[in-house]
Amino acid sequence: VPVWDAIVRLCHAALATACIFDWIRDDGDRLHRAVGYGAATIVALRLAWACVARGHAGIRSLRLSPKKTMTYAAAVARGRGPRHLGHDPLGLWMVWFLWILVILLALTGWMSQLDAFWGDDDVIAVHEALADGLLQDHAGAVLVERQIDGPDGQPLRRRGLMLELDLEHYDFRPSSTSLIRPT
Repeated sequence: VPVWDAIVRLCHAALATACIFDWIRDDGDRLHRAVGYGAATIVALRLAWACVARGHAGIRSLRLSPKKTMTYAAAVARGRGPRHLGHDPLGLWMVWFLWILVILLALTGWMSQLDAFWGDDDVIAVHEALADGLLQDHAGAVLVERQIDGPDGQPLRRRGLMLELDLEHYDFRPSSTSLIRPT
């Protein structure tokens, strides 16, 4: 079932690409700044599109509700989280969190170039902390839960862990005996 229109998908792909690019190229040069400002522009365009779009792309679907979020979180904790075609209430908070982070990154990046903050390492420290909040090297795992239609048409809940893998320790040879290898 298609949920997101082409503009939402394009904004998502462009924003993800811009964030990953700037995370990799984090030297603060002119290209890094241009891509960062572009990322903030993408967020603004997505919000503008939400004002005129309908359905899951529209502004109504982006409304945060603490009550719905708590109800949904309680249902998930009991293993009975309802299915959502668009973002579930917890996912919606993450969307807004990421958009705000991107805007704040653009703002602090811009501020770091102003004469008023010349020599002020605090602005750069805040920018770096925000960047670590957006894309961060970390060890660990994420618990994922998906609900799909089972063979009998009844909902089937699948749970699992997504683990982080350090590819520097991955041995690509089929005959490998290392702990991290192809199977």
